Amino acid sequence: MLGMKNLSVIIFYNLMIISCASSSVRPNILPEQIRIIDLQVWLNLMPGGPSSFHIIGKYECLDNSNGISELKSIKVYSDSILICDISKNSFTCETEIMEDIQSAKYNFFTRPGIKLNEKIQTVDKINIKLIFNFNDDIIEKNLSNVMLTRAY
Repeated sequence: MLGMKNLSVIIFYNLMIISCASSSVRPNILPEQIRIIDLQVWLNLMPGGPSSFHIIGKYECLDNSNGISELKSIKVYSDSILICDISKNSFTCETEIMEDIQSAKYNFFTRPGIKLNEKIQTVDKINIKLIFNFNDDIIEKNLSNVMLTRAY
C-alpha cells in the first residue's frame, strides 16, 4: 500500500515537471504591432452650426502577415474621467495602399456630429485611448496630454 502511495506521488511530481517544462513564457508583443503615426484633435466652434468634436489620425500595423488590426473604439479622458466614448459606428477607418506587404497603414476620422459635453469645452489637453482588435486580441494604445485645438 505504501509503495502505491509513493508511486502516485512520483507520478504527480513528474507530471508537474513535464507540464512546467513544456509551457513557455511568451512575451506579449502585440502592443508593438501597432504604431500611432499621427493624431489631431479639435473642437469646431465656428458660428453657423452646432459645435462638434473631431479626431483624425493614422496608425500602422507593423506585421500585417500576423493578422488584421481594426480600430474598435476611441475613448477620451480628462483627469481620468471618461468624457467621450466613440464607438465604431461614429468613425471611419480607411486602408492606405502600401507597396510593402509587411505593414499596412490606416487613416481614421470621426464622422460629423459628435456633440460636445461641458467638460470637453473647458480642457486644453486630453488623454486618448485607442482600442484595437488584433486577431481577436484587444490592444490599447494610450496617448497622454494631447493638445485640444479650437477652431473659431
